[in-house]
Amino acid sequence: MIPLSASLPSYSKQDVLLMFKLGEYTAILLNHPKPMGEIIDKKAAGMIEYVYALLVVKSAQTSELSYVVTLEKTGGIIKEAAAKYGYSDDDDAPFLCSFEESGKHVNYGARVDLLKAEKFASEALSLASKYLGVVERPQLIRGHEKKMRERGNWRVGYRKIIITSYLVAIIVAALIVPWKVEVHTNRVAHQIDRGYAPLWDKPYRNASIDYGRVILTIIAISGVAGIFYILAAKK
Repeated sequence: MIPLSASLPSYSKQDVLLMFKLGEYTAILLNHPKPMGEIIDKKAAGMIEYVYALLVVKSAQTSELSYVVTLEKTGGIIKEAAAKYGYSDDDDAPFLCSFEESGKHVNYGARVDLLKAEKFASEALSLASKYLGVVERPQLIRGHEKKMRERGNWRVGYRKIIITSYLVAIIVAALIVPWKVEVHTNRVAHQIDRGYAPLWDKPYRNASIDYGRVILTIIAISGVAGIFYILAAKK
């Protein structure tokens, strides 16, 4: 049994994504679990952040931890403290780590390739099987895969909404365009804004499309859509 410590990830039913039968053990995949220290003392929040954790127990009692694999990041409090002393680390890559029954905490290095739950689960189960000497392949325990599937479907659905909204916005920007009129006073040309109007309905006979503003609008729309798409991919 792993000795309890404040840095261990805590167990909460609402954080459970999947459960596996791993030989005589049960492996529980958690999504963004809080460290035990944060549960006990709120002041400890921000010391460490867990992206995922795989808790391996020998019985149904989740307090009897035999092995734990985590994907973790340095918390905001630690980063702020380090910055005060001139240490700065802009790399927010998560680290693959494990907790052993001896109390040892092993760091396997940065693993940005494990940010998807499915990839982390595969790697974590492989480490757990090797450490515990389990030769049987992990078996998914039915009942929790629906939550995992819904989580993935939500992400895909959100991306589709973003892409559709982006395409509609681009079409509108291409059809409802800004117009300008060139006026000459004292042999000096001035550009006067005449607002927006449909592409097929020129507001003035000598009006022309302000292509510069059209391009800026498309760039702005693309930038905003790109930010939301990236954020959706990280959720």
